[in-house]
Amino acid sequence: MGILSVLLAALGCYVAGAIYYMSLAKPWMQAAGLTKEDVDSGDKTPFIIAAVTAILSAGMMRHLLTMTGIDSIGKAVLIGAGIGAFFIGSWIFLNNGYEGKSVKLSMINTGYAIIGLTIQAIILTLF
Repeated sequence: MGILSVLLAALGCYVAGAIYYMSLAKPWMQAAGLTKEDVDSGDKTPFIIAAVTAILSAGMMRHLLTMTGIDSIGKAVLIGAGIGAFFIGSWIFLNNGYEGKSVKLSMINTGYAIIGLTIQAIILTLF
């Protein structure tokens, strides 16, 4: 059941990311300095990377939830959102700050980290 729960959590995160970034496509492209042509290049590499990283993060999230004994939805939301905001989000802001990227881009990408990891934690807690 462990592998299945990790794959389902990764899928939930991946789907949430697709919905999230489709709904914020224009502001995200503007903040990232990309055009529609850049994004629609036909290159599947970003999607493959997104799938692999969703699986990796879901695997680690499962490990963290198991090791800490978190077994309620409320605690899962807290740890998923907390990791997304305070670990991933702070690193996004750090890297983007040094790279001269906008706060808006950092906020958009951190929003997905919070949502994606929260969804992973919830799905994993249900199994």
